[in-house]
Amino acid sequence: GELDQAQLDQCRTELETAGPRAIALCLPEVPLEARSEFLRIATECRSFRIASFAAGEMDAVRSLNLLSRVDILALNREEAASLGAVTGRGRGKHEVLEACVQVAQAANPDIVLIVSAGAECVDVFDQGAWSPHAAMPTEVVSSAGAGDALLGGVIAGIVLGMPLVRRTEEHNCQDAGESAIDLGLLVAAFSLTSPHTIHPGFTMQALREFAATKSTSLAGEDASQLHAASISLRESTADSRHHSGKP
Repeated sequence: GELDQAQLDQCRTELETAGPRAIALCLPEVPLEARSEFLRIATECRSFRIASFAAGEMDAVRSLNLLSRVDILALNREEAASLGAVTGRGRGKHEVLEACVQVAQAANPDIVLIVSAGAECVDVFDQGAWSPHAAMPTEVVSSAGAGDALLGGVIAGIVLGMPLVRRTEEHNCQDAGESAIDLGLLVAAFSLTSPHTIHPGFTMQALREFAATKSTSLAGEDASQLHAASISLRESTADSRHHSGKP
């Protein structure tokens, strides 16, 4: 997909209006030059910046120092290895994560990392430490779009004021309303049950019913909050594809 100067100017107007309340989401498949400019604009507008980059873009990401303009960086394990310049089949999880965070923190000491590894887990680096978060077991119909669903759920949780992670020793998604990561993992698991890239049956009620089958609950019974979460989740999962040029 293309992103021309007129669209970037429109982004600036919207981000300036929202100020620090804005979330600027920057994903692959738009040319990197345009994304670099978008992140520059978002930084000037004091937006909260969330980004992801493809594995093949990491040399440019490092040379352009793009991570200095990112608050949350969402990657899969392969992309994390590429960012950290870890190569070879024998690379282990610990080696990949530590190399990745070293590069990221050199650009931005306050950066938060979300590194997903499919059905294995999601690792989050926040406030100077890694925390593992188990993926929710579910029957997989298709994994297409699960990464976007995870990030969409996390963004919705942030919008609702949830902490990114729970500050406890256990990270098992027993209550998916306690943190943005927990909510993201639940939405990702729900996404896996559909053959479509964007689950056509996504509603808050469907998500609550799915959570119940997994012995998981959604905290927060306030109707307006749940409605807001449903809207945020649908928009963030759909917009992450629309604005990145994905079908």
